[in-house]
Amino acid sequence: MSPPVPIVVLVALASVLLALGCGQTDEPVPVGDSFIALGRDFVGFTEWERFAVPGDAIPTGAAPGPAYVYARELPPPGLSRFPVGTMLVKTIEPADLTQWTIHAMVKRSPTFNAEGTVGWEFFELVLTADQAPVILWRGTGPPSGHGYGSVGDPSTIPLVCSDCHAGAWTNDGVLTAELRL
Repeated sequence: MSPPVPIVVLVALASVLLALGCGQTDEPVPVGDSFIALGRDFVGFTEWERFAVPGDAIPTGAAPGPAYVYARELPPPGLSRFPVGTMLVKTIEPADLTQWTIHAMVKRSPTFNAEGTVGWEFFELVLTADQAPVILWRGTGPPSGHGYGSVGDPSTIPLVCSDCHAGAWTNDGVLTAELRL
């Protein structure tokens, strides 16, 4: 007869299963000090809290259309850094959904992107015909031919996400005025 499984092991196993998406929630679950966003975590981002982006905050050469930043959840007041798991999506929205420019930043961990916008992982997304977001790329910056630098004159447009976002270090890399900590 084998010994009973200690309750602490069962609780730890339940926590891991929940973090892997085996629980009853659709919410992203940061595990410890890191959060790895998946395509499913961006589903429904247009229903998140939305903030208009002024024209001067849109890179030169970007597609025309109204621009917005969507925040999955606002951080509690009084923080000096956004929490791990914070998800922000910036869109430029011409009438045709297939022509939207969609970039995102997700607070992945305190040590990720240590040479750039510390803690943040960047993404480019596209919408499928049924409006499901799909990740085109992810990381500390875009591959060649992607990102805002793929439109207009590359000599005048930053090609690395941190070129702009690291300049907002006093607000943990977030440029949107309404999301000031």
